[in-house]
Amino acid sequence: MRFPFHPALAAVAAGLLLCAAASARAGSTSHPGIKPQLPAELRLVLVAAAPGKPVTFETQVKAYLPLEDVSLSVTLPSGARWVARGGALPQKLDALERRALSMSAALPQRGHAEITARLTFRLPSGGTLSRGAYLAFDDGGPARQPNYRATRWNGSAVVETPAQGVSR
Repeated sequence: MRFPFHPALAAVAAGLLLCAAASARAGSTSHPGIKPQLPAELRLVLVAAAPGKPVTFETQVKAYLPLEDVSLSVTLPSGARWVARGGALPQKLDALERRALSMSAALPQRGHAEITARLTFRLPSGGTLSRGAYLAFDDGGPARQPNYRATRWNGSAVVETPAQGVSR
């Protein structure tokens, strides 16, 4: 059995083959292991926490992109007081610039307490973003770390962290 040759069908078939080849190449150039990077990192690092003494911690900021209108607010829980504040961040941070501010606070010796920090900044593109971090304490000492759950989403590994305030 012989099939008749039709030029219009041949052109459609060739177009479909070219589209399939182009999409296969486009899919092969993607990098599923590379994830987008956030423009800044904010961390609260516990330096010292002895019973009955003020808690000393460091607020660390790293800018991965140039940042403008940078502001940092660190909030203490009710009943706590500042012993030493670490100063202020500059209004602008260059790409890959790091800053660390040492701070100290006297926390209540009973119950659960959290020191929270919020970094707000504007990108050169005009978008405003913020990052948050916290340290948790139970009865004046560091709270145990929350349980993290490792899962997968869309083929990528994901570590789920509990929301702020659930460290017990």
